[in-house]
Amino acid sequence: MPNFFLDNDDLLFHLKHLPLQDVATWTEDGFGDAKKFDYAPTDAADAVDSYRRVLELVGHIAGDQIAPLSEEIDRIGSAWEDGVVTYAPGIRKSLDLLSQADLMGFTLPRKYGG
Repeated sequence: MPNFFLDNDDLLFHLKHLPLQDVATWTEDGFGDAKKFDYAPTDAADAVDSYRRVLELVGHIAGDQIAPLSEEIDRIGSAWEDGVVTYAPGIRKSLDLLSQADLMGFTLPRKYGG
């Protein structure tokens, strides 16, 4: 069972040597969202733990479920016809997997459902 995060020594090395506590404090803007959203981190350690868990989850989904679809996606490709884009079926399946894992709004601010 591959994991595109845990199996990548380069990513793990960089994350181990980055000042993630400082990055989390800056990114989370003082952790004020913890008062509004029960899933928001309460401090830097909580944030770093949450980030790592998300990376592990995404790494698992990418390695175990999406990567096996990539050859078919590349072979079928996407098409543009009459102003409509039609994606290879594996793209829809990949997006559905990310949606089921509740990751589609990950890049959005929490106040907008991220």
